Amino acid sequence: ELGFEDIPALMDEYNELENIYFGKTKVDNEAKLVKSKGLYEYVNLLRPPENPSTHVSYRLLIELCKIFKDNRIEHVTSKLIDYGTIKEEGKDDVEELIKLAGNYSDDFEETKIPATKITVDDSSKVALKQLADLLQKDETLEDLQNSIYSIAKENQVQPKDFFRILYQIILSKDRGPKIGPFIEDIGKKKVADAISKHI
Repeated sequence: ELGFEDIPALMDEYNELENIYFGKTKVDNEAKLVKSKGLYEYVNLLRPPENPSTHVSYRLLIELCKIFKDNRIEHVTSKLIDYGTIKEEGKDDVEELIKLAGNYSDDFEETKIPATKITVDDSSKVALKQLADLLQKDETLEDLQNSIYSIAKENQVQPKDFFRILYQIILSKDRGPKIGPFIEDIGKKKVADAISKHI
């Protein structure tokens, strides 16, 4: 049974199918390739587009749409460019995704999107606690990105692994935009609260 909380995962799954259909993602299993391509065609009512759309994490868009309610398309697009997620504004497919994510955000703001299962070892938990404490202070931080990097190194956690854990906590994804500015945009206390649930 599907619910509204499943929409972000389904949007991401659609992107995966599109990547397979257009050959951006290689699939070794021929049966899976045929099934995925057929499913993509079926989802597009047997009239798939000629070119792939621009992919942006739907969960990222939902988070940004929660922040920016006025002039939403303009502000969210600007942030996506700042993060390096897209290259230029004015892409119709991205604007349509922002509208959809905005509607989802407005209509289901209290709906909890299922989190991915996160495995956190002891040293990562210590680093997460240290970061949560830093974010709870809500002080102006000169360079949050470097602070996060330093916390990881101090606790013998590979920075890329630490960033992955943070993306999993915030977006339920393994990757995302530059983490420091993204945390600033979402709100340090909100992220600290999310981190605290995993330590």
